[in-house]
Amino acid sequence: MKWVVFILAINLYGYMFFDGMRALVKGDYVRPKSGEYKGRLGPWEFIFSKLNIDPMSDFGKGIFVFFGLTGLATALAFIINPMHYWKYLAVWNILSMWYLVFGTVVSLISLVLLYFMYLRK
Repeated sequence: MKWVVFILAINLYGYMFFDGMRALVKGDYVRPKSGEYKGRLGPWEFIFSKLNIDPMSDFGKGIFVFFGLTGLATALAFIINPMHYWKYLAVWNILSMWYLVFGTVVSLISLVLLYFMYLRK
């Protein structure tokens, strides 16, 4: 299960880092080509607007880069020493739940797995 949590974290935080860097370099995030959010940002944009954060600003894009890099570093620390760093990864998953819907789902799955691995004994 440790590797499943790690792979989930790498996918979530790797994508956040990629999307934030892409937005900083190219000026825009990856946007859906079909579906409810076609051509728009995801539902996380609503949370940014409530916090008065412009997702297209360098600060908004920097949030993605920061969460991505920090999440990747935490995932790496977890895989190296899971008994010590699982708590940090759990906290980072809680803090990443704002990234609706993908981040929320991946974070919840990771939290459930971490609970069964380290808290339920």
